[in-house]
Formats: sequence, structure tokens, C-alpha cells
Amino acid sequence: MLTGVGGEGLLLTRTWPETSLNGERTGRTASSQIAVARVDSAVTVFNDQGWEGTSGNPAILDRVVRDGVRAIDAWQR
Repeated sequence: MLTGVGGEGLLLTRTWPETSLNGERTGRTASSQIAVARVDSAVTVFNDQGWEGTSGNPAILDRVVRDGVRAIDAWQR
């Protein structure tokens, strides 16, 4: 659950085996997040993919989602 974001919010975390730039498994895991936020009748999906198969940054996604929800809210007024 994604609290304090719009009318409703949902946060999903995706995890997979991390690979090097050559496509070889590193033995670690990588993860990214997908957030869905509803502001009145607008539903927006935010996808933090990371870079070249590496993990995304949850703090950056949180900031982008909250900024995005504020912008959508202002646009709807």
C-alpha cells in the first residue's frame, strides 16, 4: 500500500536475478517498483525500471509519485 498519495495508491515491488552488462548472473537480486495512484478520476502508473538491469531507487520513485500526484491534483482544479 502507498499511503498519503492521492485518493488511493498501490506499490508493487518486482525482484529478479541481477545480471551483468554481458547478461551473466551476478548472484545478487535486483528490484524495481511500480506505483499506481488515483487522484479523483485520473489513474497514473509510475514505473521505476532502474538502469541496464540494475535496481531502481525507491526514494526517487517515492518523490516522483508524490510530485506527480500534486501536479495532477493541481491540474484537475
